[in-house]
Amino acid sequence: IERTVKTLKWNQREPSDTFALRRVQAILHASQEPRNRVIPDYERQLAETPDNPKAAALLATALLQYNDWQRAQQLLEQAGAKGLHLNRELGITYLRLEQPARARQLFLQQREVDPQDADNHHQLCAIFLKEGNLQEATQSCSTALTLDPFLDEAYMTLAQIAQQQGK
Repeated sequence: IERTVKTLKWNQREPSDTFALRRVQAILHASQEPRNRVIPDYERQLAETPDNPKAAALLATALLQYNDWQRAQQLLEQAGAKGLHLNRELGITYLRLEQPARARQLFLQQREVDPQDADNHHQLCAIFLKEGNLQEATQSCSTALTLDPFLDEAYMTLAQIAQQQGK
């Protein structure tokens, strides 16, 4: 929960961005309830406001928790076409769908939009590692850990980099 809140730039004192709050709620709801109790609520919201990109994004956010990558991709792309860009989430979806080039492009765009997004830097690190670009991978992981020293996955990826370097 704390990592999710950090990733979404959650302001605990003043939740002025209700969409960010609703995204956190969708993640928590989906992590605690079975799919058949969660998804129909978000599908109903989208059916009531089909032109609302936030409704599509909320359904996609819930679907990501249930590993429904293809449907989440469609909804995130739909939201993006209507002006709501969730590059990191769509990038993660592309990674799960084994489309690393598309994921890489989105993570690089997200890095430009929010250079303080530690998880995004870690996602780039993992992609660079898979591509064999150990220098870029090391730099991205180091940036992620500078931004969030408790990002365990970045330490694991750095260990994999060191192993590949024979260290």
